[in-house]
Amino acid sequence: MVMKNENYLVCDIAMQYVLIIHEVSDYEAWKKIFDNAAGIRKEAGERIYQVLKYENEPNKIVHFSA
Repeated sequence: MVMKNENYLVCDIAMQYVLIIHEVSDYEAWKKIFDNAAGIRKEAGERIYQVLKYENEPNKIVHFSA
């Protein structure tokens, strides 16, 4: 739905998000596989992503995608 006003335009669009928090046995090995799967994730609809690591737990990650 798009609503117009003389001063602004508002679009009502539902966005899908995925948030995954998990621990991997070896972050570097996992990251290589994750990076190699970029095409698969894109074909599945992923537009953007961010991977974060816990500072004190290097194998615990947060993966957010939209």
